[in-house]
Amino acid sequence: MLIVNADDFGLCEGVNLGIIDGFQAGAITSTSFMITGEASEHARQLSLQNPNLIVGIHLTLTSGKPITDVPSLVDETGYFKLSSRFEQEDWEINLDEVEQEWMKQIECFYKQFQYLPNHIDSHHHIHGWSKLHPVLVRLAKRYQLPFRHLTGIRDLLITKRTSYFHDQFYGENLKLEHLQEIINKHRYHTLEIMCHPGYVDDSLKRQSSYVEKRREELRILKEWMKEEKVSS
Repeated sequence: MLIVNADDFGLCEGVNLGIIDGFQAGAITSTSFMITGEASEHARQLSLQNPNLIVGIHLTLTSGKPITDVPSLVDETGYFKLSSRFEQEDWEINLDEVEQEWMKQIECFYKQFQYLPNHIDSHHHIHGWSKLHPVLVRLAKRYQLPFRHLTGIRDLLITKRTSYFHDQFYGENLKLEHLQEIINKHRYHTLEIMCHPGYVDDSLKRQSSYVEKRREELRILKEWMKEEKVSS
């Protein structure tokens, strides 16, 4: 089984439209929704128009504002203080507040979509951070949902989404041949490939350092799917 999952659904309208474009082309099988994203309502509306799109939740502690009162997780402006370099940062965080915030994000997903997310992963892979493992175990028990299979959670007694996870279709590794190699290597396994397709807009430029490469990811994914259809 191959899952091609698009992260950051809800980050901005350009990303949302790119994900939907990739899904409609058959290249994307599922996506992960950011409750805290600036364009989360736009993403939700697009999902309603594309009911076959599988939607999970992209838990975050590193982008936007929390939806609960979690003083240990925010800076003086009220935004999450953790960044993508969270393992190198010397912030004190309260695990009860992490659990409170993530439970609320999952519950808000249910309220907006009227179903539980298909899976759980996280922005910047923060759920793989060893500090947060006790929270993951409790969330897994509470919601009975599969988590993205990161190296950091390999030995945790929680349900993983697939047997293998690949995050190297990214950045300088954006080549059609590389994508095909990943897929061929795991053709007889359950594999999730992470991707970040999107179209560039001002909101994306303001929020992310990964901008033009998103458009390139989408182009390659659609090219791969076109070749798959020809060969099948």
